[in-house]
Amino acid sequence: MMTTKLFKFTKYSAALLITITTILGLIFLALDRETQSLSPESRMLLPASSNQNNSNFVELSSGHVHYELSGENKSRVVVLVHGFSIPAYVWEPTFLHLINEGYTVLRYDLYGRGFSDRPEVDYTMDVYVKQLDELLEALDISEPINLIGLSMGGAIATHYTNAYPEKVAKVGLIAPLVETPMRPEIKPMLMPNVGEYLSTVILIPKLSKGVSKAVYDISSFPNWETLFTPQTNFKGFRRAILSSIRNLAGKSFEDQYLSLGQLNKPVLLIWGQEDQTLPFSDSARVLAAIPNAHFTALKQTGHLPNYEKPDQVNALLSTFLKRH
Repeated sequence: MMTTKLFKFTKYSAALLITITTILGLIFLALDRETQSLSPESRMLLPASSNQNNSNFVELSSGHVHYELSGENKSRVVVLVHGFSIPAYVWEPTFLHLINEGYTVLRYDLYGRGFSDRPEVDYTMDVYVKQLDELLEALDISEPINLIGLSMGGAIATHYTNAYPEKVAKVGLIAPLVETPMRPEIKPMLMPNVGEYLSTVILIPKLSKGVSKAVYDISSFPNWETLFTPQTNFKGFRRAILSSIRNLAGKSFEDQYLSLGQLNKPVLLIWGQEDQTLPFSDSARVLAAIPNAHFTALKQTGHLPNYEKPDQVNALLSTFLKRH
């Protein structure tokens, strides 16, 4: 009798497990956006940028990098480094403003983002620093640059300046990553297989609709999803994002900001007071590490001041770049 009941229970449990697994698999397949591969042919069909005549690709040691370079004065170069998930288009207002100011401006997509390749590497700060250095060499930019970084890009700019202080004249930091917040939703992403599944069915769709977490006034970024979604369709985006999460989780870069402060380079710091992504209170930590930084806090502004308050941010950048 017990054997029969055990058999029925085991049979029922197995059927239930198969059903659940099938449903989860179908959800994964339905939400998996990565149907395309980056190739010479697919790159020819990519959406044109506002500055499309200068939009290009260059092959570096870890793959092709999508970049835009405008201007011919290699002695007045400004390099713009984007953050965790939004690629180079996030710099649109700043890019166009600085071009009009007479600077040579370079913006590019980090590996794994936008239309740059998604190499199968651990997405660490060292990878991003190497990418930037190789890109500058490939574009024959040898004079000291003005390096502006947003969010994770601020941490990249700081790491790069500390590694190559002779190659950087000034540093601009907009809501830079100081320490990765260990929110509850991050911990499951660190688990093998679980992270891969959750990043597909939850994380990437959430990022695609994440405007309310990025800016204080969502009307300042009305085309968020239209601009963000194309990069998610290329194979490797999810893996790159997940790898970045796993390599950044629990990391503090406060020592890097302390090192930057000791270089005594001109530093600009801008932070939105309503930032929901990286806490505004972290600005105090950056200022403690870099006491000489020129700091501006923007009211009613979220995590993307350069996009949400372009007039104010552009004016601050122009003044900073002309100073000294």
